Amino acid sequence: MHLTSCDPSLPVQFVALVMNNATFSVVSNVYGFAFGVLSLLGCAIGMCRSHLPSRRIQALEDLLEQTQDLFHSAVEAGLLPDHGFRTRTEARLERSVFVLS
Repeated sequence: MHLTSCDPSLPVQFVALVMNNATFSVVSNVYGFAFGVLSLLGCAIGMCRSHLPSRRIQALEDLLEQTQDLFHSAVEAGLLPDHGFRTRTEARLERSVFVLS
């Protein structure tokens, strides 16, 4: 026989005793606190992982690669006529690649 709180054969006093039981309250508070702490811990770990140096270096390398591609396409299109500027910029980009490697 499966008993629920809506079962008319269940005494009302028993339902009231279970719902007002101090143990039930303590257990539910402990579970709520534990799950709250675990949730906050998971959020903190997720936020910290996005700021790790390995993630930031990867984003920086991707940005540097895009910059080099854009620079080379601008040189090929003839948008940078000043030869001195091109050589200085190429040297700086190569130095940046060397530093990150």
